[in-house]
Amino acid sequence: MKFSSYVKIVIGAVFFLILVGGTVRATGAGLGCPDWPKCFGQWIPPTHESQLPADYKQRFKVAGKEIADFDAFKTWTEYVNRLVGVAIGIMIIGMVVFSHLRKQVIGPKLIALSWASLFLVSFQGWVGSIVVSTHLAGYMISIHMFLALCIMYLLFYIYRLAQSRELLFKGELSVLADFHQMVLNFPKSERFRVAIIVMFYFGLLQIMIGTQVREAIDTVVKSYPDVDRADWVANSGLVFIVHRSFSLILLFLWLYIMSFMFKFTKPLDGRIDFFKMNQRDKFWQIICFGLTLVSGIGLAYFGFPAFLQPVHLLFALALNILFFDYFLRLKLFVRDNDVA
Repeated sequence: MKFSSYVKIVIGAVFFLILVGGTVRATGAGLGCPDWPKCFGQWIPPTHESQLPADYKQRFKVAGKEIADFDAFKTWTEYVNRLVGVAIGIMIIGMVVFSHLRKQVIGPKLIALSWASLFLVSFQGWVGSIVVSTHLAGYMISIHMFLALCIMYLLFYIYRLAQSRELLFKGELSVLADFHQMVLNFPKSERFRVAIIVMFYFGLLQIMIGTQVREAIDTVVKSYPDVDRADWVANSGLVFIVHRSFSLILLFLWLYIMSFMFKFTKPLDGRIDFFKMNQRDKFWQIICFGLTLVSGIGLAYFGFPAFLQPVHLLFALALNILFFDYFLRLKLFVRDNDVA
């Protein structure tokens, strides 16, 4: 197996972890396991309240507060989240080992980056324990989310850099380089590159604003428990209005980027079907942006349904990563660029 193929599998696993983590947040299962790394003091959590001591609410209190009644669904949802996190940690260790085995092909830089990803994932695990110990403090959840994004960015950089090194090692880098050089030689390509970069940073900002919206919703639920679910958004304040308005800016920027990409309408080289490559890029952008938009509308106008929250988060992250990835490809796969 190629090193880049293994990293691709790790990236898929991290996306799954983000989906599971979003489910934990949406279902309020964050304190399903009130201690860390064990769950109710056990490596295998209980399935029924009768398996816990009578004073468990006091014994396992978090930040000086008694925990809520035992809920097996929330406990196991959070526990699965932790198990997936541990599995990814093991996969990252495997990536570090693999990078050493492929040193001749990928070079020392990717070994260092693999070690950096292991450190970041370990740090993220520690931050996760702080999230629990601070009783799901909003600012800690936002930090936890930002670190998850940083891990994804780093893994995608490792993946694309490894891919370029492997192609260079086989003497096939020019195949992808021609495609991306063609993009850069297209009229107004500098505007396109700037639009890609702006879309990436604006998307990141929008995601972080979204975490603030979720915090505002949590505040409404805690402060006004009698407020109807359909009125949560209306009572979330200015941050939701900013989030909704900013999405319009992203929509117009995305339409500009797509208008550029739709100008590539036919195969441009006999060795590789550039048309199919461009079609694939457009397909995933349309899917991710469309589902982000539809799920966001569903959250805003249909009472913030729990099942849409992880969907909205997952595809918003995927869209942001797509633009980060596109920028990496333009940077790494352009002929005469230094990839050594």
